[in-house]
Amino acid sequence: MVTGERSRRELLRMAAIAAGGGSAALLAACGGGGSKPPKIDAEADADALNQALLAEYTAVAAYRAGRAHVSGRDRALLDTLLAQEQQHVAALTRAIRTLGGRPLEPQAADAVKVPARRVMPFAVDVEHTETAGLADAVGKLTTPNVRALVASIFANDAQHLALVRRATGQQPIPDALVEGNAPAES
Repeated sequence: MVTGERSRRELLRMAAIAAGGGSAALLAACGGGGSKPPKIDAEADADALNQALLAEYTAVAAYRAGRAHVSGRDRALLDTLLAQEQQHVAALTRAIRTLGGRPLEPQAADAVKVPARRVMPFAVDVEHTETAGLADAVGKLTTPNVRALVASIFANDAQHLALVRRATGQQPIPDALVEGNAPAES
């Protein structure tokens, strides 16, 4: 139990120091360590980003379709998620072009059908799928700033996952580590 203002401040200071150490560990894991940097493969990175882009297109389409079936807090949440997924699409598109690649178009994603009574559980599946793909992509990317971008999108989609889990009555943060596992097959 923390008592007194001084103790709270110390706890917050220690948490900030720990978070800083965690950030350093994350950056080292993303290629910021002392080992020789990998050879940049812009074409492979653009391909990996295109796979992530397809998942983002699917999320955008799902949230556009799903918002028609919900109201209140769920509608507000989907509107927020939709806006952020659109930002992810824009960022990934820019990154692909910067790498000299050609962004894929959102063809199949436009056909997403969201079951009216399962909008929020469907959103959980969408976010699980996105985080799984992004976690996979981070390990394959060779361009440091692109890896950082994908890690940032992964972190944001993990936040989305917690929010939609909470909206469906599930434990928002069931595990200490976000591994991006795809939802279990039924």
